[in-house]
Amino acid sequence: MAYLAGMGRSGRQIADEVGVEDPQRVRAALRAMGLKLLREPGAMELIMVRVPRPVAVAATELADRSETTLEDFAARVLALMCLEERVMLQNLLDTGQAE
Repeated sequence: MAYLAGMGRSGRQIADEVGVEDPQRVRAALRAMGLKLLREPGAMELIMVRVPRPVAVAATELADRSETTLEDFAARVLALMCLEERVMLQNLLDTGQAE
């Protein structure tokens, strides 16, 4: 568990990997060892994706026009599609237009 915590895994991820049902038990065990999770609940996650060059160029241009970094722009678009516009995203995926 200490190794997984050091790798930045969440309590839930560690619990799943070691076969414990309750992530609170993982956190308690780590506290008993004098350790804590590196990631706080609700912390930002790093997601690396590969996209075709034309997509990267277009996203960079849109980010520049929005006066934001490409990383912040991509994070906002992903949040909008996954959290706020799930129906639209699902419709695009269902019709094959998101390819």
